[in-house]
Amino acid sequence: MVGPGRTGRAGGGAYLRRRPGVRLPPRLPAPPGAWRDGRVLRQPGQHRSRGIPELARGARDVAGRHAVPVARARPRVPDPALGRLAGASGARFQAPHRGRAGLRGAVPGPAVRRLEPARAAGGAGRRLPGGLQLLGLARARRTNDGHPGGRLRAHHAGGAGAAAARRSVALPAPGGALGRAVPGKARGAEPPARVADRSLHNGRGVSGPLHVFVLVDALGWRLLEGRDFLEDLLPHRQPLRTVLGYSSGAIPTLLTGRPPAEHGHWNLFYYDPARSPFRWLRHLGFLPEAVLDNRLARRLLKEAGRRALGLGPLFDCAVAPSLLPWFNWIEKRSLYEPGGVDGAPTIFDQLAAAGVPFRSYSYHAFSDAEILRRACEDVRGSKARVFFLYLSELDHALHRHCQDREVVDGRLAWYAEGLRAVFDAARVRDAAANLSIFSDHGMTPVRRHYDLGGAVEALGFRTPDDYLAVYDSTMARFWFFDDHARQAITTLLASLPCGRVVDDAELEGLGILFPDRRYGEVIALLDPGWLLASSGFNGRRWRPAGMHGYHPDDPDSDGVFLASEPPAAPVRSLADVHACLSEATS
Repeated sequence: MVGPGRTGRAGGGAYLRRRPGVRLPPRLPAPPGAWRDGRVLRQPGQHRSRGIPELARGARDVAGRHAVPVARARPRVPDPALGRLAGASGARFQAPHRGRAGLRGAVPGPAVRRLEPARAAGGAGRRLPGGLQLLGLARARRTNDGHPGGRLRAHHAGGAGAAAARRSVALPAPGGALGRAVPGKARGAEPPARVADRSLHNGRGVSGPLHVFVLVDALGWRLLEGRDFLEDLLPHRQPLRTVLGYSSGAIPTLLTGRPPAEHGHWNLFYYDPARSPFRWLRHLGFLPEAVLDNRLARRLLKEAGRRALGLGPLFDCAVAPSLLPWFNWIEKRSLYEPGGVDGAPTIFDQLAAAGVPFRSYSYHAFSDAEILRRACEDVRGSKARVFFLYLSELDHALHRHCQDREVVDGRLAWYAEGLRAVFDAARVRDAAANLSIFSDHGMTPVRRHYDLGGAVEALGFRTPDDYLAVYDSTMARFWFFDDHARQAITTLLASLPCGRVVDDAELEGLGILFPDRRYGEVIALLDPGWLLASSGFNGRRWRPAGMHGYHPDDPDSDGVFLASEPPAAPVRSLADVHACLSEATS
């Protein structure tokens, strides 16, 4: 998952390192070549493990004796502004005032969450170190009428884009409300809450076999060719077509069964000056660029986004700080709990609504080794019927070593051993237990690099006055405010030696055509095997061996679907996996 990349994460997943002092059981040794570096920062109140998400009707927290809420279907109020925007096929955005201090059309709104005083020990205080108290600038009135800024014009009228716009449905605002903080525990992780017995006897959602679902990030079909990876346990094996983009769009598609244009999640940054959590930075527009854009300033902004602004533990300052007031961040909440995606219900919403006791595990709380160990214990000892494991660290290893067969073999053997132990425990408890393993994408070997950002800058136009650009690992997205800039940059993109512009007809077919152009007016995609020499998420010194985020037609981009039993319905793409997940709710 690097793509909007990560040294810690790229796209929808993240690399979470093993905590110091945690020993693995003898039968689950550390993976070969395990890396040693720090772990991803948590949101307020998540500085310690808080146990495993487990919801069921009537369940209670063993330690606190608090009833565990059950997610219920709730009306999703469509954003009236987005409803208006859906009437046009494309965006010709209104240029901001000259200079980075101005934000034309900005609407007052909750730029950041208000800083609160620190709480007593054991609480979830949100007070930041002195250096971050500058966020007090961000206090603003709350309003719900903001919408992605920019004035839609007729530049893109007609063609497939117009047809898509006429069929479009107003979506809720991307990203939704600020992430909910979960109180931390001063004495470490509490035991996970047990599922209340009555949830197993209310006649709803608890019949049928035990299900173990495993999402292994970057486990590609090409990667498994010629390798024995749990073939005895998982006889049903097939490739899985991914979506264009990164994990931030692929995983919500898998969890909802809908394309990005419907559930609203695609790349991490999207154009939204009216509701950008960094609108307060316009007050600092008088400062020189060197003061705003340096390692210290970017680190402070990253910490602010993660700790104070509710942008989640993986937010990264991947555009110039002076340009942040024009952008928002889509993945503010964990995708692996109810309410993780605003635009559509996920499998976790469905399980909670059906009263099915389940447990989910992800990098938000555990390393991959901890997930495998805890899942073994919980399959034996809990009453949950559905277990969802998201293993993210293979992605990080493959970015570095996908062309090293020995390293790849060692990693796959380690995962196979841990997953076999989980499924053995499930079969002991329920002889009819099912195991399904799937992935969000594969990994393509990187061969060449291209400095697209440098070529665009050489044209002499200015950001944000003339245009805006976000450079991901394998694609670049542009918004234009000046006709000369549009003409010059699109001419450059049309002559790329290693990529092309993806037109509206193809975007619509891929399920990523957004009528309001929040993810880009013009999207340039590199050919498989090429990588941008420098992007906002990865510097020039980063030279991965593998990457994803290419066109879904690239064979190396295919994910996998492996199952102990054939699926009831055909599974060809990420969206089809959702039907298999939904069988656990019936």
